[in-house]
Amino acid sequence: MKNPKVSILCLTYNHEKYIKQALDSFLMQKTNFDFEVLIHDDASTDKTPQIIKQYQKKYPQIIKPIFSKYNKYSKGIRDLVIKYLLPKAKGKYIALCEGDDYWTHEDKLQIQVDFLDKNSDYVICFHPVKVIYEDEKNKQDIYPPFADPKNFNLFQLLHGNFIQTNSVMYRKLSKKQYSKLSKENFSPGDWYLHIYHARFGKIGFINKVMSVYRRHKKGLWSNAELNSIIHYKKNGLLHLSMYFEVIKLFPKNEEYKKVVLHNVNNIVKILTDIDKKTNSNLLKQAVVKYPELIVMLIDFLNANTQITPEIRSLENQLQQSQLHIQSLETQLNTIKSAKFFRLWQSYCRIRDKILRRKI
Repeated sequence: MKNPKVSILCLTYNHEKYIKQALDSFLMQKTNFDFEVLIHDDASTDKTPQIIKQYQKKYPQIIKPIFSKYNKYSKGIRDLVIKYLLPKAKGKYIALCEGDDYWTHEDKLQIQVDFLDKNSDYVICFHPVKVIYEDEKNKQDIYPPFADPKNFNLFQLLHGNFIQTNSVMYRKLSKKQYSKLSKENFSPGDWYLHIYHARFGKIGFINKVMSVYRRHKKGLWSNAELNSIIHYKKNGLLHLSMYFEVIKLFPKNEEYKKVVLHNVNNIVKILTDIDKKTNSNLLKQAVVKYPELIVMLIDFLNANTQITPEIRSLENQLQQSQLHIQSLETQLNTIKSAKFFRLWQSYCRIRDKILRRKI
């Protein structure tokens, strides 16, 4: 097991009800190569860690867990795959599956490895998955609902994520290529990883359902459908952060930038609507935190549409942020205490992001 060909990366949190099925689906794989299972448990409060330890004891050469001492997600830390699992992966190929999902085909890994071995110009391959709804027993879907490989390319991936996490396999990139992965906190991290890898090769599609994506009340995206306001209050800014990081990947590609900014505009509209309903100030937070992104959005909207109230609203938010900087400058000129250093840091952070850009 010094040289596993595939590294399976798995995130878990309070998956006591599901984790055995996930682990068994990994271990049932029939392959002509070795693989490892790297699991990050985010300080589960149920029996998930104990179950993982039982499997580790039985399969010590395969199951390699990382047990967090505190819940990183509650501290605002995202992208645990990028930060904690990917750097430890030894395999030539990377497969993903979260602890509440599972694989259904014993040859899944072999099929995907064979494809990537034979097609060196492909850096990703994936397959459709069965979507089951735990709270609606009779409801099932297949995702993605279409199966035309012509649509599975980087340009379409920027429009929307058609790759379900537990279906993907990546060709592992070089350390130099991975060194440029963003370490910011954003969501969804799997979509970003798909896009990042797709910069370096083609996306392959194997038209065979080989895994199950489970929808349940504790799932992040299930909650998005059940209560979009709560979801976007918690994750709206993280979605904007993800789009900002994606734009940075394509600094010279205006076509890709326009696609991403279209998605940014959709999020801004959602945040604006929530602000009207709940007085949450989400748009103001977005402008303060991602001024460069908002400036790009304003330029994009001005270039593609007539002046609208939404654009004026964004411009007003930027002007308010500039006034906030002027207020900080005034305080810095009068305050001589420990608060000075904290104010100075805040001033520099916002100044560098906003004042260097002019509308």
